[in-house]
Amino acid sequence: MFPHATLFFSTLLLSTIIALSANQWLFIWVALELNLLSFLPLLTSTKSFQETEGAVKYFLAQALGSGLILLGAASLSVAPAFALPLDIANLIITIGVLVKLGVPPCHFWFPRVIASLPWSICLILSTWQKLIPINILFVLTSASSFPLFITLIASMRALVGGIGGINQTHLRPLLAYSSITHIR
Repeated sequence: MFPHATLFFSTLLLSTIIALSANQWLFIWVALELNLLSFLPLLTSTKSFQETEGAVKYFLAQALGSGLILLGAASLSVAPAFALPLDIANLIITIGVLVKLGVPPCHFWFPRVIASLPWSICLILSTWQKLIPINILFVLTSASSFPLFITLIASMRALVGGIGGINQTHLRPLLAYSSITHIR
């Protein structure tokens, strides 16, 4: 590992602690962005073209998810005359979290990124990077007014993960589809 990896791992840990202990959307979003910015250099640690391509795909997917979360959270915190209805804002945040998690129907980036990474980074991406979005999803679904949507997502997750994993001959994409199936 590189000497600067300690800094990136410590900011990764710090951002997760900040997000899990935050009670305002702005702090959660800032922690998500800090998490993203500390994980990107770890993705490109060997400077191979394949890892760089995976890092770009990861960055684009995470940026889209962060933008949706920020849009929904901003709508919750503006004046009621300008805000979206609560259900719509929660739905936008939920879709942003699904993109960040790589859960169907927003999963297309996840197996390709996992396939291009070394094993140590795959482990972090499949586990640690999902803690904050799962916590956000847990908070949103506990106060959810759209249980049918959550049930549909759970069904798609099992279907896509199972069918996608059947045709895999490489272990890393199989790990990605297993991760898609087992996100709770």
